[in-house]
Amino acid sequence: MQTWFSRASRWSAIFASIYLVAITSALAQTPGPGGDTPTGVSGGFGGTMQVGSGSADPYEMNFTRSVTDVVVPGSVIPFTYTRIWNSRGGWSDNWSWELVENDTGDQSGGGGVNDFFLGYRVHYPDGRVVTFSKPANNDPPGAVGTYSSATGIVDRFVVVALPDGSHEGRLLLSDGSVVKFAVSAGVGIDTYASSIVDPHGLAVTLT
Repeated sequence: MQTWFSRASRWSAIFASIYLVAITSALAQTPGPGGDTPTGVSGGFGGTMQVGSGSADPYEMNFTRSVTDVVVPGSVIPFTYTRIWNSRGGWSDNWSWELVENDTGDQSGGGGVNDFFLGYRVHYPDGRVVTFSKPANNDPPGAVGTYSSATGIVDRFVVVALPDGSHEGRLLLSDGSVVKFAVSAGVGIDTYASSIVDPHGLAVTLT
């Protein structure tokens, strides 16, 4: 009995050592926070590792995988349809750009009736969520201006007034593309992109 117990203890120690080495190795391969690790669903990514057709983030315990089903070449932004699975956000596709009002849910506090409105959250197709804060303290939903984001976020978000009097939210991507959303002044929203414009001005309208 004592011999069996000693062997079991020895094997337990060996497995524990292997586990610690594996975890340490995985963490050592991940880059630290920076401009290439944008804000994620639960905060800033600590770094990702490529795993086959997907990626893994050991810090956030987040895993993603993408599969492209359709590719139609012939334009600057070729038409593609890609399914994306995110362990923290479920299924989406490469056209699923969503704009959601970010608020406290409390319309009675602070120094003005619009204090509850904080800005907007943009849900990216790959599952990332980036928060953009309103330009000024008392700005209502749909306020025209440039919305600020966390340090390290390259993409920018602005709201502009159109000639017909309506407002439009624009996510300015680092590659020069623009993702457009219809927003209403003074009204909270939860909407998907209305169009995507490539760096050369060619637009894909989403309906």
